[in-house]
Amino acid sequence: MLGTWAHETGHGLAAILAGGRFKSLELYSNLGGVAFSTGTGGRKAAFVAAGGLLGPALVGSLVILFSAREQLAPWIVLGIAISVLITAVRWIRNRFGFAAMIAISAGLVGATAYAPPNLNIFLGQLIGIQFCVACWNTLDYMFTKHFYNKGRLTNSDTQDMAESIGLPYWFWGSLITLINAGLLGLAFYIAWLN
Repeated sequence: MLGTWAHETGHGLAAILAGGRFKSLELYSNLGGVAFSTGTGGRKAAFVAAGGLLGPALVGSLVILFSAREQLAPWIVLGIAISVLITAVRWIRNRFGFAAMIAISAGLVGATAYAPPNLNIFLGQLIGIQFCVACWNTLDYMFTKHFYNKGRLTNSDTQDMAESIGLPYWFWGSLITLINAGLLGLAFYIAWLN
């Protein structure tokens, strides 16, 4: 659920950065979700699509780096909890998504307040990894043109990129998969092996 949240929030924040509007977000019990935005047509659509595919991995790699330190881990986990809470209140518009994210936020706040330092390090690392692999939850999604969402045929994010800036969807799926794997590997190496 947290990976889906990161993916969909990445789309919404990219829409804002592209000069559009992040209208709302829905998260479902099947771990799917959708972000709604306006003002992001044309080439901006590629940026918004990439925001959901690359944004979580960029954030996740930073979470891995900084939460590997005992003194920073609780603050990183608390920052994620606050981000989840803000998103729930500001953009999530369905009951399940709202309740789930409020519960996750409360659990993370509880961990920062009462858990031993090693648990906060573990949570930070787990969340960071989940963000880095968020787009891999259904890897076939990265390598397909279309999928069905609530019975409606919809473009995949990689197909949106292909239509906006060219090259086939599988090229974008491959490139994003390699970038995200590289970010995860680099963050882990710097945090734990360097």
